Amino acid sequence: MNISYNWLKSLIDFDLAPHELAERLTMSGHAVEEMSYLGEGLEGIVVGRAACIRPHPDADKLKLVEVDYGRGENVEVVCGAPNVKQGGLYPLALQGTALPGGFKVKKTKIRGVESCGMLCSEAELGLSDDAAGLMELDSGCKPGTPLAAVIGRDDWLLVLEITANRGDMWSHLGAARELQPFTGRKLTLPPSDCDERGPEIESLTSVKIEDPVGCPRYMARVILDVKVGPSPRWLVERLEAVGQRSINNVVDVTNYVLFELGQPLHTFDMDKLKEKRIVVRKAGEGETILTLDELARRLTAKMTVIADARKPVAVAGVMGEKFSEVDENTSRVLLECAYFDPVTNRRTSRALGLFSEASRRFERGTDYGLMPFAVDRAARLIAEVSSGTVAKGVIDIYPSPIQGKVVELRPSRVKRVLGVEFDESEIRKWLEGVDFRVAKKKGGVLEVQVPTCRTLDVSREEDLIEELARLRGYDRIPVPSRMDITPEAGGRENYNREMNLRHALSGMGFQEVMTTSFADSQFIEKIYGPGRFAPMKLESPISSDEDVLRPSLFPTLLACVKRNLNQRNRNLRLFEIGNVFTRSLEKREPGSRNTWESRLPGASVPFTGAGPPASSIFSRSRVCWNRFFPGSSSQPR
Repeated sequence: MNISYNWLKSLIDFDLAPHELAERLTMSGHAVEEMSYLGEGLEGIVVGRAACIRPHPDADKLKLVEVDYGRGENVEVVCGAPNVKQGGLYPLALQGTALPGGFKVKKTKIRGVESCGMLCSEAELGLSDDAAGLMELDSGCKPGTPLAAVIGRDDWLLVLEITANRGDMWSHLGAARELQPFTGRKLTLPPSDCDERGPEIESLTSVKIEDPVGCPRYMARVILDVKVGPSPRWLVERLEAVGQRSINNVVDVTNYVLFELGQPLHTFDMDKLKEKRIVVRKAGEGETILTLDELARRLTAKMTVIADARKPVAVAGVMGEKFSEVDENTSRVLLECAYFDPVTNRRTSRALGLFSEASRRFERGTDYGLMPFAVDRAARLIAEVSSGTVAKGVIDIYPSPIQGKVVELRPSRVKRVLGVEFDESEIRKWLEGVDFRVAKKKGGVLEVQVPTCRTLDVSREEDLIEELARLRGYDRIPVPSRMDITPEAGGRENYNREMNLRHALSGMGFQEVMTTSFADSQFIEKIYGPGRFAPMKLESPISSDEDVLRPSLFPTLLACVKRNLNQRNRNLRLFEIGNVFTRSLEKREPGSRNTWESRLPGASVPFTGAGPPASSIFSRSRVCWNRFFPGSSSQPR
C-alpha cells in the first residue's frame, strides 16, 4: 500500500518526521518496505519570473532573460526556448544544481554572454518527454518557491507491507487511525456533505439485489450535467504521489476516495445502461463480458455481476465493462458504492486471473459501516470537479444488515497470555485509540465493541490481547525468566524428543527447513504413483501447483532440493519437522507420530520411536535428506 506523507497529515495532525513515521508504523506491525522523497532530483530548482527579456547580441534565436527568484536580486540566463515571455513563471536551476540525468548547471559563457543559471523544460527535469519549450507554471506561484512544493513533489512515499488480515490498512484513513493512540490526536474526516439540487434519485434509476450473499449492501448516487475532462492540479498531484496516473476528473475522484478511505467505487455512464437501472445477480453460466482491459471474460454461475436490464456491466468488485465506462461524452453518472463478499470476490478474481486495486481491497474485507460517508464524499467531489449536480437522495439496499461484534476481555487473561499486567485505563487507552469501544461489566470483565472496519480481523479475546501487545509494542513485552511450554497433544515428552532431534541433526551439519503445507497433487502422484494418497484438495488454492494439503513431507522437501540444485547449491543436508494431512489413520507416511520413523530414499539416518496416535486430520512427521556430490568439501558423517 502506497502512503503519501502529506496526504496522511491532512487526515491527522502529527509531528513525526517521515523516518520517524516509518519506524512508528513498522513497530506497530505495518512494516515500511520502502520510502522515497518524491522531489528527488528537484533540489535547488525554484520558481523564477522572467522580469526582463532582451535579444542576444550575437545569436538571433537566443534571448537574455533577467530572472527574479525571490532573493532581492535578479540573475541573468541565456535562453533559447520559443515560449519564454516577460512576466512568465518557469523552473529555474541555479548554478551548482544537479539535474536528473547527471547534468550539473554551471556558470558559463554562451556566445560571449555569461549565463548564471538555466530555465528548464519538463524533459530536462525528468517530469515528461516534453522538450518543446519551458515548463510554464501557474500565475499564482511566488518566485523563489521550491519547484517540488509547487508541483506537489515535496512529499514522501511510504510503501507499507500489509498483512492479509488487515484490510482496513489499505487506505490513508487506516494508517491515520493507527497513529491516533501514539499522537494523542483524533483523525479528522474530510467533508462529505452534498448540495443536492437535482431531481429525486428514485425518478432516475433503481437498484435490485438478487444475490444478497455475494453483495450484502449496495448504495448508489446519481450526478447530472457532468463535464468530463482533465482533473484539477491538486487531484492529479495527490494521485501521482501514490503512483496513480490521471484518467479524467470523474474516474480520478473514485481512485482518490479509494486511496483516501479504502472504499472501492465505480462509475457508470447512466445513459449506457439499459432501462437506466442496476441488477446485482449471479452470472449466467458461460455469460461473457468485455472488461475495461479490453479482454473478453467468460463467467460462471458462481460469480456475482452488476448488470443492467439486459447484460452484465461489471464483474462485481473486480472490474467494469468497457461499453459502460465514463468517457468525454458522458453527462449523467451513476456512482456505485458496494460491499461484496470477500470469499466470492477472491474466487472470482482468481478464476478470471483478473486483479485490480478494488479486488485487492474487497477480498480482504472493506468497511461496510463507512459506505454512506464514502458515497457522499465521492458525489461531492465529482460535482465539484465536473460542475455537476447531485440528485436528491441515495439508494441504499441492505436486506440483511451485518451485525456488529462484541468481544469480552478479561484483564486477568491479558496478564496470563502476555506475562505483563495491563490495568483498565491502559486497555482503554490502546483499544479506544484505534476506535474500539470499551464498556465494563460485572466481575471486572470488559465488553469491547469492534469497529466495522475490523470485524473480519477481531472476533475473540485472543485477538484483542494481540492488539494490546501490538500497540504497546512487542519490544515492551518483557521476556520471563521461566517459560511454561504448552506442547501439542503429544505432551512434553514428544516436545523434548523433537528438540533433542533438532539439536542432534544440527550438530551433524544438517539445516532445518520450513516449507509450506500446500503441495502439488500432480507432483505427489509422480513421486508415489496414482492411488497412494488421496490428498485433501483446497477450494481456493493460492496457485495451481499448491492445490492440496501435503500428505507427506517428502514432496515439499524434494521441491526445496530442486530449487537449491537449480541455484547450483549441490551440497545439501536438510531436514524438516512438520505436519502432514491425511484423511484416515491407515494411509500415513512413515515418520508420522504414530510410528516416529523416517526411512525414505536418500535419507541418511533412520529415527524410530514410540509416540501417541495422531488425529485423523494431521500428523507430525520427520524427513531427512542427505546428498553429497563428488568433489564436495564436506564429507558424510
